[in-house]
Amino acid sequence: MKLPPIIITFFGHREVVNPKTIYKNLFEELEDWLFRPYNAIIGRDLFFFCGGTGEFDGIVSRVLRALKKKYPDVPMERVLFTPFTYSYPLKDLSPYYDKIYPLETLGTEDAQIELRDKIMIDLASAAVVYVRYNFGRAKKLYDYAKDKVLTLKNISDGEPIEHFSSSVIAGETE
Repeated sequence: MKLPPIIITFFGHREVVNPKTIYKNLFEELEDWLFRPYNAIIGRDLFFFCGGTGEFDGIVSRVLRALKKKYPDVPMERVLFTPFTYSYPLKDLSPYYDKIYPLETLGTEDAQIELRDKIMIDLASAAVVYVRYNFGRAKKLYDYAKDKVLTLKNISDGEPIEHFSSSVIAGETE
């Protein structure tokens, strides 16, 4: 019997206060959770859903690229979900993403980004977030994800890092 995929999504505030610290924390957290105990993901499809519209998204892209380079034998797919208003040349993003899905939606750019983020949350089994402030779209999405009983890990430099639950790897819900 094939185990369900592990789908991790990322979202957060557009601007990051300490980008080097957040990069280091994100790299170490993902490595400790997924890559060092490699047997935890054997036989599982591993997907990372990214948004690509803010500074935190840029950090996520660089961390996933570094992890893919460090662990080339671990099958993982980095997926960029982009609002229709953005157009990226694929050749510029190929080192960072394996697939790009443009979402054709109506409305303002902010509404498109919020819809994109909710779609990624709805599909995910866990989310790594950078939510430092108690306001804004990132905080609204955090609350939305919490209501979905999604495993959330906030790596904001204002809060301690909580380690991922092994239940996500086991395919259980908390």
